[in-house]
Amino acid sequence: MFEKIYYKQFDEFVYHKKLHCGLDVHVLKVDSFKFSSYVQLFIPYGSNDTYYTHLDKTYVQPAGIAHFLEHMIFAMPDGSDAFEKFDEYEADANAMTTRHYTKYVFNTTKDLIKPLNHLLNMLDTPYFTDENVKKEEKIIEKELIMYMDELEDKLYNKLLENIYHKHPIKEDIGGTVQSIKAIKKEKLYEVYNAFYQNSNRHLIIGGAVDLEKLNEFLTQYDDKHTFSEVGKVLYEPEDLSVIKTYDEYIEDVQTTQIMIGYKLPPLNEDELKIEKYYTLPYEIMLEIAFGKTSSFYQSLMNDGIVTYLNASHRSYYGARIVEFTVHTSNKNAFLKRFDDYVQGLEQDVNIEDFAMIKNSYLGVYLKNATKISNKIGTYGSMLIRNFDAYQYADLLKEIKFDDIYEHAKNLRNYNRSVVVFKKAKR
Repeated sequence: MFEKIYYKQFDEFVYHKKLHCGLDVHVLKVDSFKFSSYVQLFIPYGSNDTYYTHLDKTYVQPAGIAHFLEHMIFAMPDGSDAFEKFDEYEADANAMTTRHYTKYVFNTTKDLIKPLNHLLNMLDTPYFTDENVKKEEKIIEKELIMYMDELEDKLYNKLLENIYHKHPIKEDIGGTVQSIKAIKKEKLYEVYNAFYQNSNRHLIIGGAVDLEKLNEFLTQYDDKHTFSEVGKVLYEPEDLSVIKTYDEYIEDVQTTQIMIGYKLPPLNEDELKIEKYYTLPYEIMLEIAFGKTSSFYQSLMNDGIVTYLNASHRSYYGARIVEFTVHTSNKNAFLKRFDDYVQGLEQDVNIEDFAMIKNSYLGVYLKNATKISNKIGTYGSMLIRNFDAYQYADLLKEIKFDDIYEHAKNLRNYNRSVVVFKKAKR
């Protein structure tokens, strides 16, 4: 049966079950959602994970293979498309690939077990042939060509290319038109066998759930499957230098767009086990110093220098970056103000703003928790990064102002790259 975990501050239970085959199941049973069930299945394998070992053999896969595999999983052995069966069960299904995981989702107001059985069957029966792989290659190639014209993606990819020497983060999630041509059925099976096993799957279910019926189904499923070893992702270490500190391009933009990226030391294996304890303080520091309520943001807006400014912190296995996205009418004025500000950044973070932003983060978290699809999505994405989403509020309380201050003080010490997209002079 399920292990029952009670979270007192939310007055909610999470039901957990780890099958012998390795499938990790978490149920967020919410009585207020009596008629809908939401399912998200996370596989900790994403676009960054092209270099790995499995069963004493080392592999280097083409860029974009995680995204390609996500598409190919919907091909069924009988030649049908798995979406057809989801439609038959009145389940709305989808999937997505990120840099560190792939996710398969569905929701339904009807029976949960039938589409869940179909989802697991789809994942258990890969069907890759020369013909259907070639067909999918053409579809993905069209997608990539379309995405190449999206300025936001183009700008971000240029920034990563200028910062990282070897890390797969340099490559787009979907790969390139050239890299996907190297993806064949054999390579898809290699990745599938290494990372799509039940021992690397996290199944999150929320909403209307009959636990007894679900447990019976999972027990039957477990009896038919065995445990398999999962691949281990590897990364070549690289130094903290960047390839280019400044790059400028003429693009079809109405206003100048800038991205600035600081290359931070990546978290080590032990730090990644408690990753949220490192990433959340950085996110709070950036919100205090560069968010819409900050004096820096307000002064730039009031002086008409920027129309958009966003700061974020991203952490992956082997890579960590602080990035800024800006739309500006005066590139030189912005960069001068930005550089001056970063040089004394710690002077603009204070304990009053720190307390306010922590409360704001907690409010956003609690608001998102009222929507079950957001709730299980957050739970799953944090789970595969070794963090219990229900303990988010406790983590916020543990973060100290000194941590924020040190992050602000140290930002200027890291190497960075600046990429500018500007319109042609008339």
